[in-house]
Amino acid sequence: SEELQNVYYGALGVNDRKNIIRLYRIENKNIPYDEGREGIVSKKEIIGGFFTDSIDTVSNYIRKNQSQDGINLVYIDIHKNDLDKYHVSKNEYTKTMDVESDNWIIPSHINRNYIDLSSISKVTGNFITFSKAKQELKSIIDNLPTFKITPQQKQDALNAYTDYIARVSLGIVKNPTSGGYNYESKVKDIVSHNSPNKFEKFNVNRGRLGTGVYFGLGYKIYNTGQYNYNALLNITSLKRYDKGEFVITANKLYPSNDEYSTKPQDTLRAVDEAEGVNGYVSTSPVGTEFLVFEPEQIHILTSKADIQGFKEFVNKQTQMNNNLNSEIDFNNKTPQTLDTFQENLSKLNQEDLKCNL
Repeated sequence: SEELQNVYYGALGVNDRKNIIRLYRIENKNIPYDEGREGIVSKKEIIGGFFTDSIDTVSNYIRKNQSQDGINLVYIDIHKNDLDKYHVSKNEYTKTMDVESDNWIIPSHINRNYIDLSSISKVTGNFITFSKAKQELKSIIDNLPTFKITPQQKQDALNAYTDYIARVSLGIVKNPTSGGYNYESKVKDIVSHNSPNKFEKFNVNRGRLGTGVYFGLGYKIYNTGQYNYNALLNITSLKRYDKGEFVITANKLYPSNDEYSTKPQDTLRAVDEAEGVNGYVSTSPVGTEFLVFEPEQIHILTSKADIQGFKEFVNKQTQMNNNLNSEIDFNNKTPQTLDTFQENLSKLNQEDLKCNL
């Protein structure tokens, strides 16, 4: 949803446009690296990383990059709070180098935008032609598109939300709905339920497994509903009843003279609950079906509680990474234990999970 999207962007500061700084560099990948500059004003490890906010400074690099075709203006948009950690004085490679103080070393994973400068006036060292080229460059910069969220940032937001949901499911992060941890839950997958109604909390219904809330794994319960709810279930003790076994078992153990009575099912349910069972699983013709006994066991994805939990998660991750003076990278910071969940998540309900992120 747009709200989830903005939670992520807000934590990173990328939707705070008044605090976005644009940095520039001139680049020509057709010109080979000058080994004579190694260790003096440059290092191979940070090639392509130098950026400046000064148009005058970036203009000075026009001349040396015009010796071959392929000259580009490269620009990035970055939050001003990140400028300090990327400053040349903070980089391990540039501390002993002779570099301009108005430079920042930007990691390669941060999105770059390229503008072809082949049309700019050729510079031969003449002051007049160089001044003309600088004016042309300034005009190009003045007419660049305003800041906008990039496709990569949208993907990063989806990756961050996937990471958050995986951690909730595996009990690494608290379940925002229950306030507890899901690590004892027997259901680790995202399940689905359709409804004609929009709500923040489920009500229980009666069905072939008794009273509760029904969810499908790999398919949507009540597929005719307008609203699809993806959820995580906290079922710590799961009992299986297949192919009508629940009703058959209930009628056999607790028979009733009234064929329409639900008392046998209610009695069997009470017995199971007394033994600690708090959810049922059944194989239906179209997939696996779960019944969760209480609405409090359901964490609805993109609900208000979920959005608040995601906000706290992202803010905490952002603060941790800022304290470590490192950039956020949810993909690389995902523990190995989450790999299986996230692989399944990428296949299961992928379009629903995106939620228009």
